[in-house]
Amino acid sequence: MSATTRTVDLGTEGLQAGDVIDDYLDEHLEDGTKVTVPAGEYEWRGDGLDGRYEDAALVGDGEVTFRFEGDYWNLSIFAVGGGDFTIQNVTVRGPVESEENKSRFRFDARDPDSTVRLDNFNLPDGDVGYGRAIGIYVGLDHEGTVHLTNCHVEGFPNNGLYAGPYGKSDGGGGRVLVERCLFVNNNIDGVRLGGDGDTIRDSVIVQEDVPAYVNGAKSGRGLRIRYPGDDITVENVHITCDTSKPFIVPDRAEGPSGQVSGLFIENNTESSAAVVESGTFSADNVHVTGSGDKDVTGFDSATNVFTGSEAESPATSLAELDGDDSTSGNEDGDDSTSGNEDGDDSTSGNGTEEDTEDALDQTLTVDGTSSAEKSYTFEVTGEVRAGDNINPDDTVNESSVDGTMFSSSDSYQFSGELVRFESDALDEMTVLVNGSPIDPTALGEDSSETTSRNSPSRGRPGSQRRTRLPFRSR
Repeated sequence: MSATTRTVDLGTEGLQAGDVIDDYLDEHLEDGTKVTVPAGEYEWRGDGLDGRYEDAALVGDGEVTFRFEGDYWNLSIFAVGGGDFTIQNVTVRGPVESEENKSRFRFDARDPDSTVRLDNFNLPDGDVGYGRAIGIYVGLDHEGTVHLTNCHVEGFPNNGLYAGPYGKSDGGGGRVLVERCLFVNNNIDGVRLGGDGDTIRDSVIVQEDVPAYVNGAKSGRGLRIRYPGDDITVENVHITCDTSKPFIVPDRAEGPSGQVSGLFIENNTESSAAVVESGTFSADNVHVTGSGDKDVTGFDSATNVFTGSEAESPATSLAELDGDDSTSGNEDGDDSTSGNEDGDDSTSGNGTEEDTEDALDQTLTVDGTSSAEKSYTFEVTGEVRAGDNINPDDTVNESSVDGTMFSSSDSYQFSGELVRFESDALDEMTVLVNGSPIDPTALGEDSSETTSRNSPSRGRPGSQRRTRLPFRSR
Protein backbone atom coordinates (compact mmCIF):
# COMPACT_ATOMS: atom_id res chain seq x y z
CA MET A 1 0.00 0.00 0.00
CA SER A 2 1.13 3.53 -0.68
CA ALA A 3 2.86 5.46 2.12
CA THR A 4 -0.13 7.76 2.57
CA THR A 5 -0.22 10.22 5.45
CA ARG A 6 -3.97 10.59 5.90
CA THR A 7 -7.18 8.65 5.18
CA VAL A 8 -10.49 10.02 3.91
CA ASP A 9 -13.59 7.80 4.12
CA LEU A 10 -16.01 8.95 1.42
CA GLY A 11 -18.87 7.47 3.43
CA THR A 12 -18.27 10.00 6.19
CA GLU A 13 -18.09 12.68 3.50
CA GLY A 14 -21.68 11.92 2.51
CA LEU A 15 -21.27 9.41 -0.33
CA GLN A 16 -24.07 6.84 -0.50
CA ALA A 17 -24.63 3.85 -2.77
CA GLY A 18 -26.04 4.98 -6.11
CA ASP A 19 -24.52 8.47 -5.91
CA VAL A 20 -22.34 10.00 -8.61
CA ILE A 21 -18.81 9.53 -7.28
CA ASP A 22 -16.81 11.81 -9.61
CA ASP A 23 -16.91 14.97 -7.52
CA TYR A 24 -15.93 13.10 -4.35
CA LEU A 25 -12.87 11.68 -6.09
CA ASP A 26 -12.02 15.04 -7.59
CA GLU A 27 -12.03 16.71 -4.19
CA HIS A 28 -10.34 14.11 -2.02
CA LEU A 29 -8.00 11.95 -4.12
CA GLU A 30 -4.69 13.75 -3.88
CA ASP A 31 -1.06 13.31 -2.87
CA GLY A 32 -0.51 11.66 0.50
CA THR A 33 -4.14 10.54 0.80
CA LYS A 34 -5.78 7.14 0.99
CA VAL A 35 -9.41 7.43 -0.10
CA THR A 36 -11.69 4.60 1.02
CA VAL A 37 -15.07 3.90 -0.60
CA PRO A 38 -17.82 1.96 1.19
CA ALA A 39 -18.81 -1.30 -0.52
CA GLY A 40 -21.55 -0.80 -3.11
CA GLU A 41 -22.25 0.50 -6.58
CA TYR A 42 -21.78 4.13 -7.64
CA GLU A 43 -22.42 6.04 -10.82
CA TRP A 44 -19.21 7.19 -12.50
CA ARG A 45 -19.05 9.61 -15.42
CA GLY A 46 -15.33 9.28 -16.14
CA ASP A 47 -13.93 12.11 -14.01
CA GLY A 48 -12.00 12.55 -10.76
CA LEU A 49 -9.49 9.78 -11.32
CA ASP A 50 -6.75 11.13 -13.56
CA GLY A 51 -3.52 13.01 -12.98
CA ARG A 52 -0.13 12.73 -11.30
CA TYR A 53 -0.03 11.25 -7.81
CA GLU A 54 2.64 10.81 -5.16
CA ASP A 55 1.60 8.35 -2.47
CA ALA A 56 -2.15 8.18 -3.07
CA ALA A 57 -4.61 5.30 -2.95
CA LEU A 58 -8.22 4.54 -3.87
CA VAL A 59 -9.43 1.53 -1.89
CA GLY A 60 -12.80 -0.16 -1.83
CA ASP A 61 -13.86 -1.18 1.67
CA GLY A 62 -15.19 -4.43 0.25
CA GLU A 63 -16.27 -4.78 -3.38
CA VAL A 64 -16.89 -1.44 -5.07
CA THR A 65 -18.44 -0.98 -8.50
CA PHE A 66 -18.17 2.13 -10.63
CA ARG A 67 -21.09 1.95 -13.05
CA PHE A 68 -19.99 4.05 -16.00
CA GLU A 69 -22.77 6.34 -17.24
CA GLY A 70 -21.37 8.26 -20.16
CA ASP A 71 -20.12 8.03 -23.71
CA TYR A 72 -16.40 7.64 -23.24
CA TRP A 73 -13.46 7.75 -20.86
CA ASN A 74 -9.71 7.87 -21.40
CA LEU A 75 -7.62 8.42 -18.29
CA SER A 76 -3.89 8.81 -17.69
CA ILE A 77 -2.75 8.09 -14.13
CA PHE A 78 0.91 8.52 -13.23
CA ALA A 79 2.81 7.72 -10.03
CA VAL A 80 5.54 10.34 -9.62
CA GLY A 81 8.23 11.62 -7.28
CA GLY A 82 9.25 8.23 -5.97
CA GLY A 83 5.78 7.76 -4.46
CA ASP A 84 3.14 5.15 -5.26
CA PHE A 85 -0.43 5.03 -6.51
CA THR A 86 -2.85 2.21 -5.66
CA ILE A 87 -6.32 1.13 -6.80
CA GLN A 88 -7.82 -1.77 -4.87
CA ASN A 89 -11.20 -3.57 -4.93
CA VAL A 90 -12.72 -1.51 -7.75
CA THR A 91 -14.65 -2.88 -10.74
CA VAL A 92 -15.67 -0.60 -13.61
CA ARG A 93 -18.88 -1.80 -15.28
CA GLY A 94 -20.55 -0.70 -18.46
CA PRO A 95 -19.23 -1.18 -22.00
CA VAL A 96 -18.30 1.75 -24.18
CA GLU A 97 -19.11 2.14 -27.85
CA SER A 98 -16.23 4.01 -29.41
CA GLU A 99 -13.98 3.89 -32.43
CA GLU A 100 -11.19 5.68 -30.59
CA ASN A 101 -7.71 4.17 -30.26
CA LYS A 102 -7.34 5.31 -26.70
CA SER A 103 -6.61 3.29 -23.60
CA ARG A 104 -9.44 3.20 -21.11
CA PHE A 105 -6.74 3.51 -18.44
CA ARG A 106 -3.10 4.43 -18.88
CA PHE A 107 -0.86 3.76 -15.88
CA ASP A 108 2.80 4.86 -15.84
CA ALA A 109 5.25 5.12 -12.94
CA ARG A 110 7.12 8.22 -14.04
CA ASP A 111 9.97 7.73 -11.54
CA PRO A 112 12.24 4.68 -11.13
CA ASP A 113 11.23 4.43 -7.47
CA SER A 114 7.49 4.80 -8.06
CA THR A 115 4.98 1.95 -8.27
CA VAL A 116 1.42 1.73 -9.57
CA ARG A 117 -0.44 -1.07 -7.79
CA LEU A 118 -3.66 -2.47 -9.23
CA ASP A 119 -5.18 -5.06 -6.88
CA ASN A 120 -8.58 -6.56 -7.68
CA PHE A 121 -9.09 -3.86 -10.31
CA ASN A 122 -11.47 -5.13 -12.98
CA LEU A 123 -12.64 -4.07 -16.43
CA PRO A 124 -14.94 -6.96 -17.39
CA ASP A 125 -17.24 -5.23 -19.91
CA GLY A 126 -14.77 -3.97 -22.51
CA ASP A 127 -15.82 -2.18 -25.66
CA VAL A 128 -18.80 -2.89 -27.88
CA GLY A 129 -16.40 -3.59 -30.74
CA TYR A 130 -15.31 -2.26 -34.11
CA GLY A 131 -13.08 0.07 -32.12
CA ARG A 132 -9.50 0.78 -31.14
CA ALA A 133 -9.83 0.79 -27.36
CA ILE A 134 -7.21 -0.76 -25.07
CA GLY A 135 -8.06 -1.97 -21.56
CA ILE A 136 -4.86 -1.02 -19.71
CA TYR A 137 -1.91 0.69 -21.37
CA VAL A 138 1.58 1.22 -19.91
CA GLY A 139 3.41 3.74 -22.06
CA LEU A 140 6.79 4.60 -23.47
CA ASP A 141 7.84 6.82 -20.56
CA HIS A 142 7.16 4.28 -17.79
CA GLU A 143 10.27 4.13 -15.53
CA GLY A 144 9.22 2.34 -12.34
CA THR A 145 6.88 -0.60 -11.68
CA VAL A 146 3.27 -1.34 -12.56
CA HIS A 147 2.01 -4.32 -10.53
CA LEU A 148 -1.29 -6.01 -11.39
CA THR A 149 -2.74 -8.56 -8.97
CA ASN A 150 -6.15 -10.29 -9.09
CA CYS A 151 -7.31 -8.19 -12.04
CA HIS A 152 -9.84 -9.09 -14.77
CA VAL A 153 -9.73 -7.40 -18.21
CA GLU A 154 -12.17 -8.52 -20.90
CA GLY A 155 -13.61 -7.60 -24.27
CA PHE A 156 -11.33 -4.90 -25.71
CA PRO A 157 -10.71 -4.62 -29.48
CA ASN A 158 -7.06 -3.56 -29.19
CA ASN A 159 -5.19 -5.42 -26.40
CA GLY A 160 -6.32 -6.25 -22.89
CA LEU A 161 -2.99 -5.27 -21.32
CA TYR A 162 -0.75 -3.29 -23.70
CA ALA A 163 2.65 -3.07 -22.01
CA GLY A 164 6.26 -3.08 -23.15
CA PRO A 165 7.01 0.12 -25.16
CA TYR A 166 9.17 1.28 -22.24
CA GLY A 167 11.48 -1.62 -23.16
CA LYS A 168 12.51 0.04 -26.42
CA SER A 169 15.83 1.85 -26.71
CA ASP A 170 14.10 5.23 -26.28
CA GLY A 171 11.75 3.99 -23.55
CA GLY A 172 11.73 4.69 -19.83
CA GLY A 173 13.08 1.28 -18.83
CA GLY A 174 10.31 0.39 -16.39
CA ARG A 175 8.82 -3.00 -15.50
CA VAL A 176 5.38 -4.61 -15.39
CA LEU A 177 4.50 -7.46 -13.04
CA VAL A 178 1.28 -9.44 -13.62
CA GLU A 179 0.17 -11.94 -10.97
CA ARG A 180 -3.02 -13.98 -10.75
CA CYS A 181 -4.89 -12.05 -13.42
CA LEU A 182 -7.56 -13.03 -15.95
CA PHE A 183 -7.69 -11.74 -19.53
CA VAL A 184 -10.63 -12.82 -21.69
CA ASN A 185 -11.43 -12.16 -25.35
CA ASN A 186 -9.23 -9.16 -26.03
CA ASN A 187 -8.31 -8.56 -29.68
CA ILE A 188 -4.77 -8.03 -31.05
CA ASP A 189 -3.15 -9.45 -27.87
CA GLY A 190 -4.61 -10.63 -24.60
CA VAL A 191 -1.37 -9.53 -22.95
CA ARG A 192 1.59 -7.75 -24.52
CA LEU A 193 4.91 -7.39 -22.66
CA GLY A 194 8.51 -6.57 -23.50
CA GLY A 195 10.36 -4.52 -20.88
CA ASP A 196 13.39 -5.61 -18.86
CA GLY A 197 12.20 -7.87 -16.06
CA ASP A 198 8.57 -7.95 -17.18
CA THR A 199 6.82 -10.88 -15.50
CA ILE A 200 3.51 -12.71 -15.83
CA ARG A 201 2.76 -15.57 -13.47
CA ASP A 202 -0.21 -17.55 -12.13
CA SER A 203 -2.48 -16.01 -14.75
CA VAL A 204 -5.13 -17.07 -17.28
CA ILE A 205 -5.68 -15.89 -20.86
CA VAL A 206 -8.77 -17.06 -22.76
CA GLN A 207 -9.28 -16.12 -26.43
CA GLU A 208 -12.50 -17.58 -27.82
CA ASP A 209 -14.37 -14.78 -29.62
CA VAL A 210 -12.64 -11.41 -29.64
CA PRO A 211 -14.30 -8.10 -30.58
CA ALA A 212 -13.34 -6.68 -33.95
CA TYR A 213 -10.82 -3.95 -34.50
CA VAL A 214 -12.18 -0.79 -36.15
CA ASN A 215 -11.49 -2.17 -39.65
CA GLY A 216 -13.12 -5.50 -38.80
CA ALA A 217 -9.83 -7.35 -38.28
CA LYS A 218 -9.49 -10.00 -35.60
CA SER A 219 -6.25 -11.57 -34.42
CA GLY A 220 -6.61 -12.33 -30.73
CA ARG A 221 -3.14 -13.62 -29.90
CA GLY A 222 -2.75 -14.87 -26.35
CA LEU A 223 0.57 -13.65 -24.94
CA ARG A 224 2.97 -11.70 -27.16
CA ILE A 225 6.44 -10.55 -26.14
CA ARG A 226 6.65 -7.58 -28.47
CA TYR A 227 9.65 -5.48 -27.35
CA PRO A 228 13.37 -6.20 -26.76
CA GLY A 229 13.44 -6.44 -22.97
CA ASP A 230 15.74 -8.86 -21.16
CA ASP A 231 15.05 -11.33 -18.35
CA ILE A 232 11.31 -11.62 -19.07
CA THR A 233 9.55 -14.28 -16.97
CA VAL A 234 6.51 -16.36 -17.92
CA GLU A 235 5.55 -18.66 -15.04
CA ASN A 236 2.46 -20.84 -14.64
CA VAL A 237 0.49 -19.12 -17.39
CA HIS A 238 -2.61 -20.82 -18.85
CA ILE A 239 -3.75 -19.92 -22.38
CA THR A 240 -6.80 -21.15 -24.30
CA CYS A 241 -6.79 -19.88 -27.87
CA ASP A 242 -9.38 -20.38 -30.62
CA THR A 243 -8.41 -17.22 -32.49
CA SER A 244 -4.70 -16.86 -33.31
CA LYS A 245 -1.19 -17.51 -31.95
CA PRO A 246 -1.32 -18.54 -28.27
CA PHE A 247 2.29 -17.54 -27.41
CA ILE A 248 4.67 -15.68 -29.71
CA VAL A 249 7.87 -13.68 -29.62
CA PRO A 250 7.80 -12.17 -33.14
CA ASP A 251 10.66 -11.01 -35.34
CA ARG A 252 9.54 -7.44 -34.65
CA ALA A 253 10.43 -7.87 -30.97
CA GLU A 254 14.08 -7.33 -31.93
CA GLY A 255 15.76 -9.81 -29.61
CA PRO A 256 14.27 -10.07 -26.11
CA SER A 257 15.34 -12.77 -23.65
CA GLY A 258 13.64 -14.66 -20.90
CA GLN A 259 12.46 -17.85 -19.27
CA VAL A 260 9.21 -19.79 -19.60
CA SER A 261 8.41 -22.13 -16.72
CA GLY A 262 4.99 -23.70 -16.64
CA LEU A 263 3.07 -22.83 -19.82
CA PHE A 264 -0.27 -24.58 -20.37
CA ILE A 265 -1.86 -24.10 -23.78
CA GLU A 266 -5.01 -25.32 -25.48
CA ASN A 267 -4.45 -24.41 -29.12
CA ASN A 268 -7.37 -24.71 -31.50
CA THR A 269 -5.72 -22.77 -34.32
CA GLU A 270 -3.42 -23.60 -37.23
CA SER A 271 -0.64 -21.43 -35.74
CA SER A 272 2.19 -22.93 -33.70
CA ALA A 273 1.25 -23.22 -30.04
CA ALA A 274 4.41 -21.45 -28.84
CA VAL A 275 7.03 -19.92 -31.10
CA VAL A 276 10.09 -17.72 -30.62
CA GLU A 277 11.10 -15.86 -33.80
CA SER A 278 13.50 -13.40 -32.19
CA GLY A 279 15.72 -13.41 -29.12
CA THR A 280 16.67 -16.09 -26.64
CA PHE A 281 14.16 -17.91 -24.45
CA SER A 282 14.33 -21.13 -22.50
CA ALA A 283 11.26 -23.20 -21.73
CA ASP A 284 10.47 -25.89 -19.19
CA ASN A 285 7.25 -27.71 -18.31
CA VAL A 286 5.22 -26.81 -21.40
CA HIS A 287 1.85 -28.53 -21.97
CA VAL A 288 -0.08 -28.30 -25.26
CA THR A 289 -3.55 -29.71 -25.88
CA GLY A 290 -6.31 -28.81 -28.33
CA SER A 291 -7.26 -29.54 -31.92
CA GLY A 292 -4.66 -27.21 -33.47
CA ASP A 293 -0.91 -27.15 -34.05
CA LYS A 294 1.04 -28.43 -31.05
CA ASP A 295 4.49 -27.24 -32.13
CA VAL A 296 6.77 -25.55 -29.59
CA THR A 297 9.55 -23.99 -31.66
CA GLY A 298 12.37 -21.46 -31.65
CA PHE A 299 13.35 -21.73 -27.99
CA ASP A 300 17.03 -21.84 -27.16
CA SER A 301 16.16 -24.85 -25.02
CA ALA A 302 12.84 -26.57 -24.29
CA THR A 303 12.58 -29.33 -21.70
CA ASN A 304 9.62 -31.30 -20.36
CA VAL A 305 7.34 -30.52 -23.28
CA PHE A 306 4.10 -32.53 -23.20
CA THR A 307 1.51 -32.67 -25.97
CA GLY A 308 -1.83 -34.31 -26.57
CA SER A 309 -2.98 -36.86 -24.02
CA GLU A 310 0.24 -36.48 -22.03
CA ALA A 311 -0.38 -32.77 -21.43
CA GLU A 312 -2.39 -31.04 -18.72
CA SER A 313 -5.19 -28.79 -19.93
CA PRO A 314 -5.00 -25.09 -19.02
CA ALA A 315 -7.21 -23.49 -16.42
CA THR A 316 -9.83 -21.19 -17.93
CA SER A 317 -10.69 -19.15 -14.83
CA LEU A 318 -8.92 -18.00 -11.70
CA ALA A 319 -11.12 -20.27 -9.60
CA GLU A 320 -10.00 -23.23 -11.70
CA LEU A 321 -6.40 -22.05 -11.43
CA ASP A 322 -6.83 -22.16 -7.66
CA GLY A 323 -8.13 -25.72 -7.90
CA ASP A 324 -11.83 -24.86 -7.62
CA ASP A 325 -13.68 -25.57 -10.86
CA SER A 326 -17.14 -25.03 -9.38
CA THR A 327 -17.31 -21.53 -10.84
CA SER A 328 -16.32 -20.17 -14.20
CA GLY A 329 -16.79 -17.18 -16.44
CA ASN A 330 -16.99 -13.70 -15.00
CA GLU A 331 -14.92 -13.77 -11.82
CA ASP A 332 -16.86 -11.07 -10.01
CA GLY A 333 -20.14 -12.91 -10.34
CA ASP A 334 -21.99 -10.29 -12.38
CA ASP A 335 -23.84 -11.93 -15.25
CA SER A 336 -24.57 -8.74 -17.14
CA THR A 337 -23.80 -8.86 -20.83
CA SER A 338 -21.07 -6.95 -22.58
CA GLY A 339 -23.45 -5.14 -24.89
CA ASN A 340 -24.51 -1.49 -24.55
CA GLU A 341 -26.79 -1.95 -21.55
CA ASP A 342 -28.55 1.37 -21.66
CA GLY A 343 -29.34 1.11 -25.37
CA ASP A 344 -27.75 4.46 -26.06
CA ASP A 345 -26.62 4.71 -29.67
CA SER A 346 -24.91 8.05 -29.27
CA THR A 347 -21.62 8.49 -31.05
CA SER A 348 -18.32 8.33 -29.26
CA GLY A 349 -16.51 11.31 -27.84
CA ASN A 350 -15.00 12.43 -24.57
CA GLY A 351 -18.28 12.76 -22.75
CA THR A 352 -19.33 16.30 -23.68
CA GLU A 353 -21.41 17.60 -26.54
CA GLU A 354 -18.71 20.12 -27.37
CA ASP A 355 -16.10 17.38 -28.09
CA THR A 356 -17.48 16.27 -31.43
CA GLU A 357 -15.73 15.10 -34.56
CA ASP A 358 -16.38 18.51 -36.14
CA ALA A 359 -14.30 20.23 -33.44
CA LEU A 360 -11.15 18.43 -34.61
CA ASP A 361 -10.65 20.54 -37.69
CA GLN A 362 -6.98 19.83 -38.41
CA THR A 363 -5.27 16.79 -39.85
CA LEU A 364 -1.85 15.22 -39.36
CA THR A 365 -0.55 12.57 -41.74
CA VAL A 366 2.65 10.55 -41.44
CA ASP A 367 3.83 8.93 -44.68
CA GLY A 368 6.51 6.25 -44.50
CA THR A 369 9.09 6.39 -47.27
CA SER A 370 10.79 3.05 -46.47
CA SER A 371 9.64 -0.43 -45.50
CA ALA A 372 11.61 -0.45 -42.23
CA GLU A 373 9.79 -0.22 -38.90
CA LYS A 374 9.69 3.35 -37.62
CA SER A 375 8.41 4.75 -34.34
CA TYR A 376 7.24 8.28 -33.64
CA THR A 377 5.51 10.33 -30.97
CA PHE A 378 3.66 13.62 -31.19
CA GLU A 379 1.69 15.93 -28.94
CA VAL A 380 -0.97 18.59 -29.49
CA THR A 381 -2.43 21.26 -27.22
CA GLY A 382 -5.99 20.06 -27.79
CA GLU A 383 -7.38 16.62 -28.52
CA VAL A 384 -6.21 14.03 -31.02
CA ARG A 385 -8.24 11.28 -32.64
CA ALA A 386 -7.21 8.44 -34.95
CA GLY A 387 -8.16 8.68 -38.60
CA ASP A 388 -9.10 5.83 -40.90
CA ASN A 389 -5.55 4.57 -41.44
CA ILE A 390 -3.33 3.76 -38.48
CA ASN A 391 -1.34 0.74 -37.36
CA PRO A 392 -3.04 -1.39 -34.65
CA ASP A 393 0.15 -0.94 -32.62
CA ASP A 394 -0.41 2.83 -32.50
CA THR A 395 -1.71 4.19 -29.20
CA VAL A 396 -3.66 7.43 -29.11
CA ASN A 397 -4.17 9.19 -25.80
CA GLU A 398 -6.04 12.41 -25.07
CA SER A 399 -3.47 14.76 -26.57
CA SER A 400 -0.61 12.53 -27.68
CA VAL A 401 0.26 9.54 -29.85
CA ASP A 402 2.83 6.74 -29.66
CA GLY A 403 2.95 5.40 -33.23
CA THR A 404 4.60 2.65 -35.24
CA MET A 405 4.66 2.37 -39.03
CA PHE A 406 6.38 0.80 -41.99
CA SER A 407 5.79 2.11 -45.54
CA SER A 408 2.21 2.92 -44.70
CA SER A 409 0.42 6.21 -44.05
CA ASP A 410 -1.00 7.05 -40.60
CA SER A 411 -3.65 9.76 -40.32
CA TYR A 412 -5.11 11.70 -37.40
CA GLN A 413 -7.44 14.60 -36.64
CA PHE A 414 -6.60 17.07 -33.90
CA SER A 415 -7.50 20.42 -32.35
CA GLY A 416 -5.21 23.11 -31.01
CA GLU A 417 -1.57 23.22 -32.11
CA LEU A 418 1.00 20.56 -32.89
CA VAL A 419 3.76 21.26 -30.36
CA ARG A 420 6.00 18.21 -30.71
CA PHE A 421 6.76 15.49 -33.24
CA GLU A 422 9.75 13.24 -32.58
CA SER A 423 11.20 10.17 -34.27
CA ASP A 424 14.59 8.57 -34.72
CA ALA A 425 13.66 8.01 -38.37
CA LEU A 426 12.59 11.45 -39.57
CA ASP A 427 14.56 10.94 -42.79
CA GLU A 428 12.30 7.98 -43.60
CA MET A 429 8.96 9.74 -43.22
CA THR A 430 7.06 12.82 -44.34
CA VAL A 431 4.88 14.72 -41.86
CA LEU A 432 1.97 16.75 -43.22
CA VAL A 433 -0.35 19.09 -41.32
CA ASN A 434 -3.55 19.94 -43.16
CA GLY A 435 -2.02 18.44 -46.29
CA SER A 436 1.17 20.53 -46.25
CA PRO A 437 4.62 19.10 -45.35
CA ILE A 438 6.25 20.48 -42.19
CA ASP A 439 9.68 20.31 -40.60
CA PRO A 440 9.13 18.52 -37.25
CA THR A 441 12.45 19.77 -35.88
CA ALA A 442 11.17 23.35 -36.08
CA LEU A 443 8.35 22.75 -33.59
CA GLY A 444 8.57 24.41 -30.17
CA GLU A 445 9.98 22.40 -27.28
CA ASP A 446 8.07 23.86 -24.30
CA SER A 447 4.77 22.12 -23.68
CA SER A 448 4.88 22.31 -19.88
CA GLU A 449 1.70 24.39 -19.75
CA THR A 450 -0.16 22.06 -22.08
CA THR A 451 -3.23 20.36 -20.70
CA SER A 452 -4.82 17.37 -22.28
CA ARG A 453 -8.48 18.23 -21.66
CA ASN A 454 -10.40 20.92 -23.51
CA SER A 455 -13.50 20.73 -21.38
CA PRO A 456 -13.59 22.42 -17.95
CA SER A 457 -13.49 20.51 -14.68
CA ARG A 458 -16.72 19.10 -13.43
CA GLY A 459 -15.38 19.05 -9.88
CA ARG A 460 -16.86 20.87 -6.92
CA PRO A 461 -16.43 24.64 -6.74
CA GLY A 462 -12.95 25.48 -5.62
CA SER A 463 -11.54 22.00 -6.30
CA GLN A 464 -8.28 21.78 -8.23
CA ARG A 465 -7.98 19.26 -11.06
CA ARG A 466 -4.53 17.94 -11.82
CA THR A 467 -3.09 18.76 -15.20
CA ARG A 468 -2.42 15.58 -17.11
CA LEU A 469 1.20 15.18 -18.00
CA PRO A 470 1.68 14.69 -21.76
CA PHE A 471 4.05 11.81 -22.41
CA ARG A 472 7.45 12.60 -23.84
CA SER A 473 9.89 10.38 -25.62
CA ARG A 474 13.19 9.97 -23.87
